[in-house]
Amino acid sequence: MLTLINPAYMTRQVYKLAKEKYKMEEHITSLSPKNPGNKADIWEEMALQKFEKGKKEVCVKFLEFDAQAKVIVTSGYSTEPVIARYQEYGFKGRLLKPFQIKDLQKELSRVLKNP
Repeated sequence: MLTLINPAYMTRQVYKLAKEKYKMEEHITSLSPKNPGNKADIWEEMALQKFEKGKKEVCVKFLEFDAQAKVIVTSGYSTEPVIARYQEYGFKGRLLKPFQIKDLQKELSRVLKNP
């Protein structure tokens, strides 16, 4: 039997598992969310607007706020420069959508082990 799952619902479930296992906080956000609970806060809105324009300083600005942050970028488009050269943008890891829980676990493990 094949069961289709809403991608946003699945992502929230993955985030729940990551919170339980790694004590990490994540959420889905967008400049035009379908779910009002996913509305971007002020920093996220600024970052998303810059990210859409391909700005490198999005992660750099976040790292100015928290230099120890280990930020992972995710996208469904492997050809985006930020995915291809994620370290140049200040990210510590990347995930291509769609991804499985084992992919998230592997990338979280790798990122959390590296300084």
